[in-house]
Amino acid sequence: MKTLLSRLLSAVVLLTLCSVAQQGAIVHVRGHITDAATHRDVAGASISSVDARHDATTDVNGFFSLDLRDGTKPGDEVRIHIEKQGYRADDVTEAASESVTYPIQLTPHRVPSLGPKKPRATPSDQAKFAYPLIADMGNLGGLTTPVQAIRIGCNVYDWPTTTDDLRHGRGSVDSLFHLQLLVTQVDSLAPGDVTNGHAVMPIDIIPEWNNEDASTKPSAWIPLNQEFTVFQYHAGARRGNWVGYLIVRKFGNNVDTEQGVSGSVLSDSGQRRTMKITIFNSLENGKLTITSRLEYQELSNERLKALGIPTRQAALHEEPPKQEGKAPPTFGVTNPSGSIVNQDSVISAPQTVINFAPPERHLLRQQKDAIESFLQGKACKLTMMGILENVPDAQTYAVEIADAFKAGGCTVADNRVQSYMADKPWSGVGVFYYDEHPIFENDGQVYTPLGTPQKVIINALESAQLGRIAVKPNTNMQKDEIVIVVGLQPK
Repeated sequence: MKTLLSRLLSAVVLLTLCSVAQQGAIVHVRGHITDAATHRDVAGASISSVDARHDATTDVNGFFSLDLRDGTKPGDEVRIHIEKQGYRADDVTEAASESVTYPIQLTPHRVPSLGPKKPRATPSDQAKFAYPLIADMGNLGGLTTPVQAIRIGCNVYDWPTTTDDLRHGRGSVDSLFHLQLLVTQVDSLAPGDVTNGHAVMPIDIIPEWNNEDASTKPSAWIPLNQEFTVFQYHAGARRGNWVGYLIVRKFGNNVDTEQGVSGSVLSDSGQRRTMKITIFNSLENGKLTITSRLEYQELSNERLKALGIPTRQAALHEEPPKQEGKAPPTFGVTNPSGSIVNQDSVISAPQTVINFAPPERHLLRQQKDAIESFLQGKACKLTMMGILENVPDAQTYAVEIADAFKAGGCTVADNRVQSYMADKPWSGVGVFYYDEHPIFENDGQVYTPLGTPQKVIINALESAQLGRIAVKPNTNMQKDEIVIVVGLQPK
């Protein structure tokens, strides 16, 4: 009896030890997750698997260890699912192991790139900043015959500007974004310090202006019918505004020019930085012989009179009738900071008034309601919102559109608003989605089939009457990605 009892106890102990041994033989899948773009550790990523006892989360260094269910042996393949906000979800298959830590990369969500990114023109408090300078870009005549005409255009220079920069033509490598420009030729002076003139180069919103393609941008050929020809200009760009002049003196085969410009820009910290410069150039027989920087000189009416600009009792161009008791109208040009850039000078030119601060776009209540109403009961999934780089009001407008889609029940996977550059900026709102073989209709428009996810989003935007909706299929995106991108303000 004692022997039988001893045998039974031994069997129980053996079974218990086997059970403990089996419970202790838990195998794992271990990994180290990094960002595929930056190669930095990704902390806080969620790891799950149907073969796991419970989910896991990567630590601050991107490592995780997933405990696998009983019965899983080293070497068994285990499929794991990885999620992290701001990254594309991924599924990978690895072998269970107690000795291997698998390297895994997550791909961040990106709005499809539409072209190379160019340097920003937003100045810091210490860095140089770009400014526009109206310049002589070519003459008709001047070698063996008298100069007959001058071509004026706009170059970009950095402030501070040295005489050496001017002599060697070292312009800025930066761009002026959303440049607006009005150049007028001064014809006469009228009583009350009024300048009469006519527009020779009005430019309304050029998205980007730099010296690389300045020769392809608008310019103007102006005949030189007298000894002195005078131009005034007003310019505005993102965070900056300027007022300037160009005086051209023709004598025989030679041309002298004096260029003056003053203005200011707003730095990243909100500090306003100012600049003033006057430049003198002399061309003899078509060859630049003198370039010098002078102390800044205002283009006063006294100077204009000394240059032979005539004084007339009436403007050369017909003006609207003046109301009794009111001052004559001034040519007010505003910029994004809201200041007047031409200091209330009066130009009785054809009234090409350029407003450098167009009203910001906002989603109206009825537009928001239209999007919400359209989306009711429809399946809608939006990856994220995007904006074109350097569009001042795009960020707020994009957030308002995203909020309207969320209110209508649309899922927005990523709450970020991604900005990027485009080789050919467009106006309005664009819808980007994956399509390897887009179909084009007879009028050149992209055909989007009914019932597709992108068609739901396009129709929702159209229901709000937001203006132009640009449909942009893209092969650089994931198949399930749809991105709404806010472009330039429609003209």
